[in-house]
Amino acid sequence: MRRDALPILLRLRRMEMDHARADLLAAEARVGETRQAAQAARLAILREMLAASAMEADDSAVQAFANWLSVGRATQTRAEAELRRAEEDSIRARTCFNLARTAAESVGKLIDQRNAAEQRVDRVTEQMTMDEVASRRSG
Repeated sequence: MRRDALPILLRLRRMEMDHARADLLAAEARVGETRQAAQAARLAILREMLAASAMEADDSAVQAFANWLSVGRATQTRAEAELRRAEEDSIRARTCFNLARTAAESVGKLIDQRNAAEQRVDRVTEQMTMDEVASRRSG
């Protein structure tokens, strides 16, 4: 007897969807982490700028800020670039998840349609059998 491939395919599609969901969750977590890092880099520049521009700050504080600013901006630039990469990865992961979910749903619908067709055939066959039995009794 031939083995039905659709339930196996559905199981595989659901496994793919589960893996894609896990990848999406990881990608979204990475976006959150990189967003926090980018915000921290921006806040560090602002904090240092405020400290250097405070009334009690002397020329050495201003000079220290000027020396540090290139490092702070480089950190901010790297953090924002990492955030953009994480957001792009998240978009790709969401697309993969949506494709996997659609594939699983399609196989599920195909199984449902096939089952409905088989039930229709069974009902017609049953009706034909009943009609034949009835015609034999009456004839």
